[in-house]
Amino acid sequence: MALTEKQRDILRLIQRSKPEDDGWYHVSKILWPIVNGVLPPDLLEAKVADEASDSGGFIRFTDRGRAVSDYL
Repeated sequence: MALTEKQRDILRLIQRSKPEDDGWYHVSKILWPIVNGVLPPDLLEAKVADEASDSGGFIRFTDRGRAVSDYL
């Protein structure tokens, strides 16, 4: 699987953030459309935040996603 430059940039951006204790990263409403659905589902889990939240959603690396992001 070859990642595009955009996908690699998104993985690097996620790595720069700090995850919650359970490994989920908050993604703002503005960035959610860019992050959600761009990366293969075997690299990230994604869940949409509730309507009242300021977050667009949450993402978490899978084991494979963590290995790929550590390689970058």
